[in-house]
Parts: sequence; C-alpha cells; structure tokens
Amino acid sequence: MAKKRNLKNWVSVTEHDSWGNISTFLGSQYFATSGNKILVRFPDGTEETLPVEIRQHVEHVSDKGHESLVTSDVPVVTLNHHGVKIDLRLGSLKVKVSVDENGIASA
Repeated sequence: MAKKRNLKNWVSVTEHDSWGNISTFLGSQYFATSGNKILVRFPDGTEETLPVEIRQHVEHVSDKGHESLVTSDVPVVTLNHHGVKIDLRLGSLKVKVSVDENGIASA
C-alpha cells in the first residue's frame, strides 16, 4: 500500500495548454517519457510507484469560425480504483526525481 514521506527531492509536474496543444513539464524541463516507473506523490500525501504511459489527448479548438482537432501526447499513470482503471494525467502532481552531474532532473 502507498506510504507517506517528506517532500525532499520532489518536483512538480505542470501542464501548459497552447490552443489545445498540451505540453507537460517536470520542473522546467519537457516531460515525455513512457515505460518508466516513477514515484508519485498525491495531494493527500500518499505515495505510490506507478508506470508512466503516454496517451493521446484530443481537443476540439475553435477560433474565429475555424474548427480543428489538436492531438497531444500526455503522460499518465493508471490507477485501479475498485476494479475501474483510471488514467490520471500527471499535471499538478509531484514526482520523485534524481539529478545528474549537470543538474538535469529526471523522473
């Protein structure tokens, strides 16, 4: 089961939306990784190690009568809640990171 820990070495994951095109960032770096497991900290303080997968997010954008569909690759973790699988986008969560000798963070 998930445990609680302190916030040391945690980095926020944020999403930026530009006309329906979503970019996900780990701190100030672009975040687009799949297949790796990361330690996620939820808003209630619980932590869980989960695999990251990339899902396509499609949004309908309308501007001055012009309509278009915009597709973005968005990292998610899949939770199993009472037998229902839920894809949770990583934006607004915190993840545990390691920093290399150049100061580059990775999940």
